[in-house]
Amino acid sequence: MKIRNVVLSSLVMVFFSGCASMFVPDSDIINKLQIVKMGSNKPDGHEYILHIPAGARIPVHLTVDGNLISAPIDNRPVTQINRELYIYKYWASLDGKNWQPTHDLIKMPVAIGVGPEGGQVRIKVDILK
Repeated sequence: MKIRNVVLSSLVMVFFSGCASMFVPDSDIINKLQIVKMGSNKPDGHEYILHIPAGARIPVHLTVDGNLISAPIDNRPVTQINRELYIYKYWASLDGKNWQPTHDLIKMPVAIGVGPEGGQVRIKVDILK
């Protein structure tokens, strides 16, 4: 009986934690939010929509450090995207109007490895549409 209760409780928690990102934000909320372009200053204490225009320069902060590393890396390469993108909390949009959970729109697996040729970090970013 106790095992059944633990399993049932676990399933309920998993279900409710997954539901938070399933619901698209209400258009009334979206329409009231400030749109901030990539590279602008973050508004103080306010929620906002991040707008990354196609071709915008996106700095990526890359660090490798820790107690096993004797030569830490702190690099800031710059990349660009080829599509317009809007991001608000757990949601993303390609047009600022049609929102969906970010993981339903963008696939971004990270692969990290090390071999005789050295270390490798690969981040692949794909639109799922």
